[in-house]
Amino acid sequence: MRTAVAIAWLTVTWTALWGSITPANIASGILAATVVVRLLPSSPNATTAWVVRPLAAVHFAGWFTGKLVQANLTVLREVLTPGDHTRPGVVAVPLSACSPGIAALIANAISLTPGTLTLDLRGNPPVLYVHVLHLDDPADVRTEVARLEVFVRRAFGSGMTDDAPAEEARSWT
Repeated sequence: MRTAVAIAWLTVTWTALWGSITPANIASGILAATVVVRLLPSSPNATTAWVVRPLAAVHFAGWFTGKLVQANLTVLREVLTPGDHTRPGVVAVPLSACSPGIAALIANAISLTPGTLTLDLRGNPPVLYVHVLHLDDPADVRTEVARLEVFVRRAFGSGMTDDAPAEEARSWT
């Protein structure tokens, strides 16, 4: 069942990328999706599956969009003002005991935000090493990443450890 859903989703994505729904696009999409699913099977040791909670995902997307706008304005101000006002630094940020997929999603979300970059993700429980353009207080960086983690885990987490901070997330909003 999982394979059929993956093939269907990849076929829809393939067809959307081509921009038109034709029998040739659908057939080639099914063929490409089947090859991808066969060449890249899911891990047999995967203990948790991704779950998308639509309302939490919309909440995450709205919050993250706001953070992107804020970070872009900060970087724009840096570019437009003369002189160097940066205070770069690297902060180690421990994450809760979350799945590798959730940790990777958090790391990628950080890297998408202008002025921040995930340099490394290691350990169990995972620790992110985050480079920031304007470092005032490492505790502020850790707080923001913890907030991001709560939103990501509420929207996409599965299993007991990924669902645990649901109560905590309410206090962040």
